[in-house]
Amino acid sequence: ETIAEVRDKQSQILESGREFLTQVKDSERWRRDLIRAIQDNSRHVPRRRGYRRAHISTHDDGKLKGRHNRQILTWLLRSLRISDMTDRENRIPNAFKETFEWVYRDPAAHGKPWSSFRAFLEQPHRGIYWITGKPGSGKSTLMKYLTRNPRTFEHLHYWAPETKLVFASFYFWNSGCDMQMSVEGLLRTILCQCLKKLSSSVPEILPERWEAYTLFGEDDYPWSLQELGQALRTMVVDVYPHRDFFFMIDGLDECSGDQGQLTDLILELVESAPNLKVCVASRPWALFEDAFHQTPQLMLQYLTFGDIKRYATSKFY
Repeated sequence: ETIAEVRDKQSQILESGREFLTQVKDSERWRRDLIRAIQDNSRHVPRRRGYRRAHISTHDDGKLKGRHNRQILTWLLRSLRISDMTDRENRIPNAFKETFEWVYRDPAAHGKPWSSFRAFLEQPHRGIYWITGKPGSGKSTLMKYLTRNPRTFEHLHYWAPETKLVFASFYFWNSGCDMQMSVEGLLRTILCQCLKKLSSSVPEILPERWEAYTLFGEDDYPWSLQELGQALRTMVVDVYPHRDFFFMIDGLDECSGDQGQLTDLILELVESAPNLKVCVASRPWALFEDAFHQTPQLMLQYLTFGDIKRYATSKFY
């Protein structure tokens, strides 16, 4: 075939494609069927390690080029985001002045045994740190303190330079909406926070969603745990093995779904990703003791006598 004939065939194919897409956009049934086909196809095609689905041009700062691409990113992140995403964290009281500072020090030889949190942050890979304790012992307050304290990230800098670190957090809350109590809510929140910082790779991490938004400007297909879990693994293990991730997840015992599925998800993800650290907090239930008994940990009520004394003394004086 001559070059002219090839170009003529390409033009015919493109024109046919445009006519087809016009018909699809004019038909709600076709639109939904095509979105469903795109999503279903992703469940039957295994992702290869190092797989790159789409190439989207980016600026030097890593942000997506093109107004349409940025609009797709906005739509996609909006569909991931859950209402009141930060509501639980904002409701947790701030730690009292000068309390919890011990968490960044080495464990005292004369006190109850606990694992150094500073060593967990600084050393190459220690996977999971488990904060546990009785109800009301201050686990959520400590998690908020660690999340917002610059010293946490100063110590993490020994493991991961600031430019390479991606941080995300989630607080389960059994008094909140359904999403605030679910594994789906956890995955959507963590992904949403991470993808805001890694926008240039959203087409690779969620390729089927990107296709649907590119075609139609919307995608009302419901998120599934399989899709969300796959996206998280793809992001951490395949697309960004050279970046370091740190997640903080509070209140595992307040998850209303299958808590065994939750712990399995965390353990499997950390096992497959040496570039990931996770700090979790829960009550000392047997399920969590079985899952995290080999991880660095602390039992909070054994370590807060000084904090309680400081608080009471300050209030009375």
